[in-house]
Amino acid sequence: MKWWFIVVWLGMAACALGQGDAGRPHLEKRGDATQLIVDGEPFFMLGGEVHNSSAASVDELAGVWPEFAAAHLNTVVVPVYWELMEPKEGEFDFTLVDGVIGAARGQKLRLVLLWFGSWKNSASTYVPGWVKTDSGRFPRMHDHTGRAMERLSTFSRDNLQADAQAFAALMRHIKETDAGQHTVVMVQVENEVGVYDETRDFSADANQAFAAAIPAELAAATKKSGTWEEAFGAGWPGADAFMAWELSRYIDQVAAAGKAEYALPMYVNAALNGAESGAPMPKVMDVWRAGAPNIDVYSPDVYDPNFEDWCREFTRGGNPLFVPESRYGDTAVKNLILSLKYDGIGYSPFGIDGIKNLADQPMAGAYGMLGPVLPVYLRQRAARRAAVVWLDAKHGDETLHLAGYDVKVERLHMAWTSRPAPATGYGLVMATGADEFIVAGNGVMVSFTKPGDSASVVGLLAVDEGTIVDGQWKTSRRLNGDETDTGNHVVLEAGRDGVQRVGVYSYR
Repeated sequence: MKWWFIVVWLGMAACALGQGDAGRPHLEKRGDATQLIVDGEPFFMLGGEVHNSSAASVDELAGVWPEFAAAHLNTVVVPVYWELMEPKEGEFDFTLVDGVIGAARGQKLRLVLLWFGSWKNSASTYVPGWVKTDSGRFPRMHDHTGRAMERLSTFSRDNLQADAQAFAALMRHIKETDAGQHTVVMVQVENEVGVYDETRDFSADANQAFAAAIPAELAAATKKSGTWEEAFGAGWPGADAFMAWELSRYIDQVAAAGKAEYALPMYVNAALNGAESGAPMPKVMDVWRAGAPNIDVYSPDVYDPNFEDWCREFTRGGNPLFVPESRYGDTAVKNLILSLKYDGIGYSPFGIDGIKNLADQPMAGAYGMLGPVLPVYLRQRAARRAAVVWLDAKHGDETLHLAGYDVKVERLHMAWTSRPAPATGYGLVMATGADEFIVAGNGVMVSFTKPGDSASVVGLLAVDEGTIVDGQWKTSRRLNGDETDTGNHVVLEAGRDGVQRVGVYSYR
């Protein structure tokens, strides 16, 4: 399929990667976790995604950028629309892109850009008018009756070339205007792709490909990974794997065209509703990996309550976890903490520009508390000296093994005050020095013991409440009395996000 195009773009990508662009945001394996590196440091995206049409004019978002900063976001997820960026073929208008980058930079926010190119929610609704009105040159997929659908075909060289050239122009412009500032840290290629309402494309080209043998490169890649026989057998197991292969190869070439200009991390997202054939879901992730080596991350858009189950599914095989869309509300803080527990690189509820009093919401409090300490947490996590705990009726107390100590994290309950345990709690624990920890969270109590040494008691030498400013600890008050359960526990109050630095010592 279009091998000349693949060779050209991959060759360009190789050249671009060899031109010393080492300072750009990138993914890097540090310890046993893959982290997003921005300006040389690990970075977790405390994000929010705007509504689908909010970036269609500069004025639409003008008033909310300060609200995003006040709510302690560090990253905003914003669409870029092919139809508005290339209204006439070959003529590009970057007014909206520049407006978004400038506004974000003005509030010291990072950006993830969403390329609404050939497909958005499986449909080709954001392609330019000159593509929509020329179905002879830009053919569509067909349903099982032979009727054309509002979806560009993956079998058209013209479709692919037009999308790839536009995406390459976008990435070239981002490099020209942002390579020194790194406002844009990731890019999504297309959006929630797949085929709704049909099992696959039934065009003549698709029917011919579906009837043929499985491509040798796909068979070789999946057999090498040890999953072919289990997942696919000897032939096409069905339309899902077939469409995953066709979509992944098309999108890979679009991504390669962009990376040839500016090799930012790139991802695709899945809607998880099970209705899209070929979507980048775990069951066909090996097909996607074989077909799209230029895609770095496969991301779930999680709106159902089984958030942790999807975290497990989307981290298999070492896939970094980024949740670019999720429901805003009571579960947002829990989902954020679980994203960290699964070594995620970011979390972003959807529709953030439509939330009233955004800075007063619980998630804003969690973002504000975590923002200054996450760089420390991520560095220590890479060295296996940090961990995160979420506690509720389903997730019980945990004991962490960090820096030579057993660190027990419990939901807050202190018999001496008859204080009932809150319904939920969470804590980040970081070993930051010899016998020193930073603990951050809400509604938990933390104690320390020496493993294998029951005769020793680990006491709290000093507990200070504060935060991290410009990389340095800043104390607001000393907590060595009632606030530490008379020296027995580090206490993070329920309903109040807090950060404490703890010195510990041992005695007999």
